[in-house]
Amino acid sequence: MVKDTGRAKNWRTCQKVTKKKKKKKKKREMGIGEIYGKEVLTAATAAVVVVVVVVVVVVVVVVVVVVVVVIVVVVEIVEVVVGTVVVVLVVVVAAAGVAAARVAATAAVALYSCVYKLTGNSGTIQSPRYPNHYPNKVQCTWIITTDPGTQIVLAFSAYDVVQSRLCRGDVLNVHDGGNQFAERFDLNVRCGNRMPRSSISTGNQIFLSLRTDNSVTGSGFQAQWSTFQGCSENFSGNEGTIQTPNYPGDYPNNARCEWVIRSEPGTRITLTFTDFHLQRSGGCGADAVLIHDGDSQAGTPLAKLCGAGASPVPVTSSSNVMFIRFQSDQSSHDKGFRAEWSTNEGSVGI
Repeated sequence: MVKDTGRAKNWRTCQKVTKKKKKKKKKREMGIGEIYGKEVLTAATAAVVVVVVVVVVVVVVVVVVVVVVVIVVVVEIVEVVVGTVVVVLVVVVAAAGVAAARVAATAAVALYSCVYKLTGNSGTIQSPRYPNHYPNKVQCTWIITTDPGTQIVLAFSAYDVVQSRLCRGDVLNVHDGGNQFAERFDLNVRCGNRMPRSSISTGNQIFLSLRTDNSVTGSGFQAQWSTFQGCSENFSGNEGTIQTPNYPGDYPNNARCEWVIRSEPGTRITLTFTDFHLQRSGGCGADAVLIHDGDSQAGTPLAKLCGAGASPVPVTSSSNVMFIRFQSDQSSHDKGFRAEWSTNEGSVGI
């Protein structure tokens, strides 16, 4: 019985050892399985992570692209808006400039304006408020018109227009005609207080304009006009005669006469002086006769004559038109001249 008990113990012991070995083996097998499972799980997780990362990158790229596109669109819109705003500002500034210019121009317009249209054989003109000082910013004009065929003598009896450099402030201009575009008389003074020389028109109109600034003023001017039978005339035909005013009496001071002679085309004109007595001056700068080709003083000069004694040599045009002008200054005077004109065959006329 005792031996049997020992065997039984040994058997049980062997059974326990065997079970322990089986458990250890099972544990080892289970550990290997867990390791395999963990490796599989780690690989799957890595794949998922890669996919997630790729998706995130794609999303980020898409977002960046969208943001860039939005920024470009916004920039373009901003550029358009800024351009529009700039254009609007330019238009507004230009409009403001035009408005300012109009305001300035309106402010620059004369505050005192007057226009006088005068007729008759004689009369008197004077500046505004004469003999008191004329106002600032004056713009006044006078147009004197007399009978056709007459000429006008304008003589000043008082003159006080404030002196300025080149008469850029207050100034009086007198023109030989009916508007400001006619030739301006040489008054010898346009501003200041020296008495201007008298003027004689070549036709039946004289135009005067007074302009003043906004500073100091003077007492202004007074002038008288009168008329006489005109000495300016146009001629046509093959022959004729011209002479100074009042010939054979003395011609007046400040006279100005113009004659235009027109003959048949293909002819030339010869002017012959039969009597000649004018004031002598250096360069004929005082009283003189000026002769030109054509119908005005713009034509080619043919002669400039003055003095007294022997009559000048005849003067011949190069065409069928001749312009003659006589002028005298405000000083001495003389008998004047008489001349005859005739035509002869020549170059083709104008």
